[in-house]
Amino acid sequence: LNALAKEFAVCDNWYASMPGPTWPNRLFVHAASAAGLDHSPSTGEIVLWESLAGVSFQNGTIFDALKAKNVPRRLYAGDDFTMVSALKGIALSDVRSFQLFAQDLAQPSYPFSYIFIEPSYNVISDYKGSTSQHPLGNVTLGEGLIKQVYEALRNSKIWNNSLLIVTWDEHGGFYDHVRPPAAVAPGDTGPGSAHNKFGFTFEQYGARVPAVVVSPLIPRNLIDHRLYDHTSIPATIEAVFGLNSLTKRDAAANKLTKLVT
Repeated sequence: LNALAKEFAVCDNWYASMPGPTWPNRLFVHAASAAGLDHSPSTGEIVLWESLAGVSFQNGTIFDALKAKNVPRRLYAGDDFTMVSALKGIALSDVRSFQLFAQDLAQPSYPFSYIFIEPSYNVISDYKGSTSQHPLGNVTLGEGLIKQVYEALRNSKIWNNSLLIVTWDEHGGFYDHVRPPAAVAPGDTGPGSAHNKFGFTFEQYGARVPAVVVSPLIPRNLIDHRLYDHTSIPATIEAVFGLNSLTKRDAAANKLTKLVT
């Protein structure tokens, strides 16, 4: 990770999308909203989302927007538990094993324009042996995942037109001296809506998280001080493929396309 930060770009003003746990922050990556979720969901809610209903959003997800525009996407994961499959419209069968990632990229043609990769979690083993860098897991395994992704991408035919974003859903409880600023509420839900337990309005970012952006189109050893949160990911996708914003949050978010020269 240090090598990639030195060779490409590190964003030192990237925040979790809300001061809370993994699930709502992950939802912001996919939908520029947490659908009102302001806490860690119960086991029952997770089972329901993963098996039947799926988390739904007023304006859909970035995957819905890509599908409507006929932009092909592909999902990879390190094990059989994935959070992306909890979204409405995404089934576990849509998620491909990460073990096939390098092999897929080595094919003469790789038609997918947006790739999302989840690490392994090994939830049953308290995250031990996973690549997620979650507590009790060994962080070096996560470094190995980052290295595998980068090398597969670097050795592929799509490298020259690629943009790799490496970030973390939330800060894991680590102290940071920078005070998170106010945020634009997505505007698709309000206090008291479904999944809203504490009346949170989503007008506040969470703590800073590491973020490294890798591309041959970025100047070497760049430090980007612009304000980002996880909603900058769908905002960037929207800018690249000419999609409409999903919520007020991604409409206001800085896009990573500004890094590309």
